[in-house]
Amino acid sequence: MQVYERTVPTYLLPDVRVFVVKLNKRAAKVGVPALVLAEGTPYLKKVHLGGANNNRETYELCDLVLTMSAPIKFAGYNFIARLNNEGDEVLISAVPGEEVPKHYREPAKTCDHCRKNRMRNAYYLVRDDVGTHLRVGSSCLKDFLGTDASGALFAGDLARKLDDGFEGMDGRGEPQYYPPSVLAVTAAVMREHGWVSKKDSDECKLSTATRVDKQFWRKPDKNCSRVKVTEPDRRMAQQALAWAKERFSGPPAKLIGLSDYDHNLRVVSSLASVKAKQFGLLCSLIPAAQRALNKQAERVAQTVAAPSAHIGKIGERRTFAGKVVGINTFNSEWGATHYFKVATSDGLVVVKSSKVWWADDIDRGSEVKFLATIKKHGEFRDGLETTVNRAVKQ
Repeated sequence: MQVYERTVPTYLLPDVRVFVVKLNKRAAKVGVPALVLAEGTPYLKKVHLGGANNNRETYELCDLVLTMSAPIKFAGYNFIARLNNEGDEVLISAVPGEEVPKHYREPAKTCDHCRKNRMRNAYYLVRDDVGTHLRVGSSCLKDFLGTDASGALFAGDLARKLDDGFEGMDGRGEPQYYPPSVLAVTAAVMREHGWVSKKDSDECKLSTATRVDKQFWRKPDKNCSRVKVTEPDRRMAQQALAWAKERFSGPPAKLIGLSDYDHNLRVVSSLASVKAKQFGLLCSLIPAAQRALNKQAERVAQTVAAPSAHIGKIGERRTFAGKVVGINTFNSEWGATHYFKVATSDGLVVVKSSKVWWADDIDRGSEVKFLATIKKHGEFRDGLETTVNRAVKQ
């Protein structure tokens, strides 16, 4: 059985299936056996994208195998290849899985059917059941087979049709990006620069999406340096995707009530890959998910924490201990500002910092202990909270 193998990004699998169906419809009309498509298990792999910085991006790929449901055979002959004369060279277009004997790589002027010695643009190579090969000129093919040659002509072009059909299906056309990677870079950018929407951006304050785009493809400049993606960034990306999957699941009637933004966010977060022009929408999933997860954690904290109250006196430096219930990052004129909300036995504490001051393994739900200075007492959502700064993890 003839075999054709190819690897494509999983987001192109629907296109591959449609392509194979169309090819098989044509094959059925001309009497060529159908192609059978087998899809392997998807896996992740870093693929070189090129560019000035030798960038590599993670793709979800799938190995495909196309086999013929039966040998391609006409009038007792197995069809092997089409041989195209290109001056003093021969281009071989073999049926997938077939191998052309080496001596057929040399150009020829004689057809094994009519025996006439003249130049032809193409020959068709066939093999009988004994194993004898014959090279038949394209103009003699119908007479040689004693029947319509459209099937043989189709078979001769099958390899080219497959190559042409799969061209551009390797993810190397317009760059496609793996959403978890984009979101992990988004989290890293926000950690360094805070969140900036395209609406709030200007020449001096780049949007988060623009910074993410530069990380992947464009050469960073003095206003946009490289960021290092850490394990907490990857964890934040997975949390955002998990939140979106849960948030946008349910019956169609539920989804009808979504706003245009939520609808678009649902679509882009479910894609196997995204284009750079979709970064703005996909990147916004991180702050959207963070806000929602913070609210959930705060509601849980309210059921177990002490009554709403201010802690200590302004200017007092003291030790705090509790559970992390909220993480937020914003952009200010001084750069990224991080807010961590911790539920203690005495009340809610908001830690304000210009950098991430705790270990990589700390997330919502983690128990933390730190020394900090009380900066102010305030209110938030009808509850009292204490804001601190100059925090040092203990």
